[in-house]
Amino acid sequence: MTANSSFYDKILVFLKYALPLVAVMMFVYHMTYTQNILQMSTQHQATHLLLGATLTYWTVILQLLQQERRKPLLLVLLTVVWLAGIVAAGYIEIFAASIEARQGFGNTTDLIMGSLLILMIWVGCWYSFGPVLTILSVAAAAYFFMGHLIPGYLGHGYIPPKNVMSFLALGFSGVFGDYMMASADYIFLYMVFGALLAASGGERFFVGLGRMVSRVIAGGSGQTAVVSSGLLGMVTGVAVAEVGITGSFTIPAMKKEGYSAEEAGAIESVAATGGQIMPPVMGIAAFLMAILVGVPYIEICKAALLSAILYYIAAVLGVRALALKRNITGALKEAGLGLPPVSGREMLRLSPIFIIPLGLMIYLLLLRYSVMFVAFWAIVTVLVLSLAQKITRKSPKEYVAAITKGATWGGQIAIASGTIGILAKALITTGLVAKVGMIFETVSFGVPLIYAFWVMVFAILLGCGAPTLAAYALVAAVMGPSMVNYLGISMMQGHMFMEYFAIISAITPPVAAACMAACKISGGDYIRTGIEASKLGIGLFLVPYFFIHDPALLLAPGSTLQQIVFIFLLAPIDIWLLAAAVQGYALTRLTLWERAVYGAGAVLLVLYVVTGRGTWTTAVVAGIGIMIFMTVRELVKRKRIRAAS
Repeated sequence: MTANSSFYDKILVFLKYALPLVAVMMFVYHMTYTQNILQMSTQHQATHLLLGATLTYWTVILQLLQQERRKPLLLVLLTVVWLAGIVAAGYIEIFAASIEARQGFGNTTDLIMGSLLILMIWVGCWYSFGPVLTILSVAAAAYFFMGHLIPGYLGHGYIPPKNVMSFLALGFSGVFGDYMMASADYIFLYMVFGALLAASGGERFFVGLGRMVSRVIAGGSGQTAVVSSGLLGMVTGVAVAEVGITGSFTIPAMKKEGYSAEEAGAIESVAATGGQIMPPVMGIAAFLMAILVGVPYIEICKAALLSAILYYIAAVLGVRALALKRNITGALKEAGLGLPPVSGREMLRLSPIFIIPLGLMIYLLLLRYSVMFVAFWAIVTVLVLSLAQKITRKSPKEYVAAITKGATWGGQIAIASGTIGILAKALITTGLVAKVGMIFETVSFGVPLIYAFWVMVFAILLGCGAPTLAAYALVAAVMGPSMVNYLGISMMQGHMFMEYFAIISAITPPVAAACMAACKISGGDYIRTGIEASKLGIGLFLVPYFFIHDPALLLAPGSTLQQIVFIFLLAPIDIWLLAAAVQGYALTRLTLWERAVYGAGAVLLVLYVVTGRGTWTTAVVAGIGIMIFMTVRELVKRKRIRAAS
């Protein structure tokens, strides 16, 4: 063994013990902060970033040390960048009051410290989320510094570099502001909550409930994946992580039942992605939306409820159609599929660990308690319930491992939030947001539906290379204000539309991050998995267009019960028609002309919704009529097929 190898091994051992220690420190700090405001907001965000960056960098260094071929120079560079960023964060902690007093008018020290902080954030983001988000942020910062050199419409006035850095890295905006506040005050503790709940028996409960559903609805382990991933998504809201947790056993089970590798990966991807819009926790972008829209978080949950239910109705119907096409009955037992068996008695004993914390969260949110306060008591409840039963009780090492996992997720989100803050501040302060919005208005030719289409495309494209939080934040910054004005809709409608498509980008080619994670488990072709996921979730693309044209689907103030019931019943019918046309299966296998009829019915219902009620009343009658006619026809057809066999 060489001296270098021995040195690296010592660092490796140190990090294996130090990483959980820092994670627990970060967890304890945030839990304490929910009960006692320990420092002012910017200092709190700086502490959050300092600890989160430490977890992120140490995790990356640990992974590099575990590789067979170590890279000494890279390890040294990462360590130097991290240390420099920590010094800069410490500078902000100590001199926060004076820095905020001169925001927008920085000095030389601000320029140096801000540069070190931003460098740490960019490098950490590159390693955590890939190059796209980092490159976009670097480009935006470069535009802030040098955009005055661009002639014409897209240029902006000269801003001194010291002042630019003050805007980007210090004070109330840029790195520290709405995005970092959402990460520090909202997102972090819910990441830990989800990890603790899953580790304390929640995961087994989700799988067991999914198996119960799969015995009622055709689809077998495909329905298990939909239900278990959806339930897990309610408490974690991280699609790629959910694919890794539940997909590790649902994807092999689906392949054994007869689904192809691509279909199994697609089902798991669609199911996991929907967790980001399922209350009460939803995805990390929802917490940011509460800040940007300026409403209590419970209002975001209320607005998302019906569309989230529609999402999973579409997923269940899609899996059902796919299973029937493949003649998958779900007859194989858990043991044959490799799924962990969960008895009814065990389900009953596990149910409190899921039902009570979520019920408490909803109750406290309805009483308008702060999100931080709710997170604190949700975590305490999970820990108490976990310790109360042997079946859910874990060892101290397992609890620490769960906290470390959740805290590491939260630390990476802190890095991403800083990157997004730099990007958004550069676009807004330079006026580029308004200019881009006007360009999109021009190419929409005065048609609101075309503008909504461009917003959808923009959100999906951004989601191709950036996490959901970044995709939503950027599209909200660039197109949010103009979308609300151009379409004449509420901020809630506009932001829900943007977030929905930022989320759907996780299952939309060419990148489809959730599908990429699923392929690592399924062994399927990545592009084909993305295509299958898009086909499976085709109805999901309709839902946002429904609620920007009919706010009753978001339970908007002023909506009558009749309006809510009507649109909530109409949307699944349209999803059913469209899914049948795309999948080629409804109650029986469809011929080409039958698929065309189903597609025509779907188009008629969409026209009714997007053109406004009253102008296309005949369309809704015809669309529902097609659904009834084809359903009766298929029932007769299925009866004949069964009689013949």
